[in-house]
Amino acid sequence: MTIENIGYILEVLKCGSISSAANKLFMSQPLLSQKIRNIEQELGIVNFNRYSTPISLTYAGEIFVKYAEEIIESKCNLCKEIEDINGGHSGRLRIGISTHRALYTLPQLLSEYRKEYPVVDVNIMDYSLTTFTDALLADQVDLAMISHGKINKNLEYTFLRRDKVILVGGMNTEIAQRFPVGETISIKQAENEKFVSVQEKFGFRMNQSEIFKAGGIDPEIVLETFNIDLACRLAIVSDFVSLCPEAHPLETEFLKKDSFYCYIKDQEYSRNFSICYRKGIFLPKYMRAFIEMAVKLYREP
Repeated sequence: MTIENIGYILEVLKCGSISSAANKLFMSQPLLSQKIRNIEQELGIVNFNRYSTPISLTYAGEIFVKYAEEIIESKCNLCKEIEDINGGHSGRLRIGISTHRALYTLPQLLSEYRKEYPVVDVNIMDYSLTTFTDALLADQVDLAMISHGKINKNLEYTFLRRDKVILVGGMNTEIAQRFPVGETISIKQAENEKFVSVQEKFGFRMNQSEIFKAGGIDPEIVLETFNIDLACRLAIVSDFVSLCPEAHPLETEFLKKDSFYCYIKDQEYSRNFSICYRKGIFLPKYMRAFIEMAVKLYREP
């Protein structure tokens, strides 16, 4: 039994049928079926309930897959370690980060990173908070830069900075007439304002709801968007208000020009902003370097 053959079992489970897996693997269905039978005969087990749709695992198959996944991950870690030993200057880096943060911090961060690692293939992926975690655990991204409260036991976290929350809006809003720009206020003092918000599926919407609840307010949300950046810009030009996270001044520098902004003072509203990855995996040199550069950027005043 080879690692390649183990991978065939996992691919069938992933695809839901032997025929679908065979198509993806560019081999005939009879050939793939024979390879699976060879493994089963070697071990004296049956891995699949072949008459269910989609195909399902027997109890023996569940045990097989548990250890098979560990074997495949160990192989991947071995390859990464060998690659690291041989230089660690090339590879693929998949980064999960919200569009808002990516727009204002990644250009500076990646500019420095590319000077040292010019041949690393960098992919930027935008997810909501819930799917960031799912994407990491499913090996769809290597690193994710997220704001969080709770810790997922299956992830490792490198702290970057504490998020602040700022309120931005048009200069003709009621709150802009009451407070100077840059003031620190309670969210309660903005309860009569009309808010522009990101949609409920996004992570910051959960934080925003916690802020409103803790402050004892239920303000009117007049517009919902798919992006924090857009929500803030719409609020500014429409004389509404919007909440926005700030882990680094670069993230909100554009908002503070020709607009009203203030900080929300309640410390329980802030979240840790961290870079995280799956627990137990080996990080090649080029991934560790990205984390180190992110730490340097975010911890500088």
